[in-house]
Amino acid sequence: MGEMYSVSSVALGMDASYLQEYRDRYDRVCKRLLSEKIILAWILHDCLDEFSEVDPQEIAETLIEGEPEIGTVALHAGEAISPRITGLQTEDSSVDEGTVWFDIRFKALLPTTSESVAMFVNIEAQNDFYPGYSLLQRATYYCARMISSQYGRTFVHSHCEHLQKVCSIWICPNPPACFRNTITRYAMAEQQIVGRATAPKNEYDSQEIVLVCPDGDRQQPGDGILRLLGTLIASEQDLATRKTVIEGEFGIPMYERLSDEVDEILNLSKGVMEKGMERGYEKGLEQGFAQGQELGIKKGIERGIERGIEQGIEQGIQQGKTRQTKLIALLADELAKADRSDELVQALHDEALLARLLEEYGIEQ
Repeated sequence: MGEMYSVSSVALGMDASYLQEYRDRYDRVCKRLLSEKIILAWILHDCLDEFSEVDPQEIAETLIEGEPEIGTVALHAGEAISPRITGLQTEDSSVDEGTVWFDIRFKALLPTTSESVAMFVNIEAQNDFYPGYSLLQRATYYCARMISSQYGRTFVHSHCEHLQKVCSIWICPNPPACFRNTITRYAMAEQQIVGRATAPKNEYDSQEIVLVCPDGDRQQPGDGILRLLGTLIASEQDLATRKTVIEGEFGIPMYERLSDEVDEILNLSKGVMEKGMERGYEKGLEQGFAQGQELGIKKGIERGIERGIEQGIEQGIQQGKTRQTKLIALLADELAKADRSDELVQALHDEALLARLLEEYGIEQ
């Protein structure tokens, strides 16, 4: 049998325009939500050492810099609106290097210095952990651009002593299992290979990358920013439950705009995507079963999945005719409910694994 496609690829056999609309809407709402000053403050507090000893409310009110006329007028009368950051110019371009678009970028004053020293911070909302390139390498590039863009703004000629630290923080609400419930920081560090020479940290501590990977509703009280982000952008709980967490544990008032954004995320979050993927996978299988009447069950599934990916679901769905087809369909449904759909593709190549899975779910052969 030829190479089989992954479950996530099968989802592309759904209506492509619906999936693209879903992604676009999710990205827009995520960026709006994460650009709230108090949310940015909690991210800085829990992810960067420079802000760990400062109360998030103080960070939001005094340390995050933004254009004073942006986010200062309430959208609805009588509301106490938490200002939204648009930050610096989010397009960073040069003749030679092309254009890079940042989700969110802003300056934050460092609380431990007597001078007005700031840090450039970039926040990225990344729903796809494996988009076809390394997130860490992409983040490194973003940091490099934030550093190089300071020439002519923060410093000129060879006065690199005025260079300000940069940080790229990637919020990943749908990470793989090995990254769930983690915050991972990547930074420059001094390594004494021979001898004990020491340089001031501020002379080399010029950039950091942070991956923040909440685990949705599995986060517990005390998990800090993981709990907050899991509740804001990766939760399937109703609005009242999430409001209790956001207000009760983090002291963030759920004014109308924030409430609307959090509620919209509920309809666009990971749970909705997974359900859509399951439907697309089931349709791909059923189409494969229809083709299988002529090509054989296994060849039909492969062909059906290929056609689902390349052309979408264009034909009516026909129920499989054979006993084996029905068994595999029942197993596909059980695995989808258990978030194990990827094991079915492997089982189609491994008869022993297929038999074990059928026995595990009590599906009689």
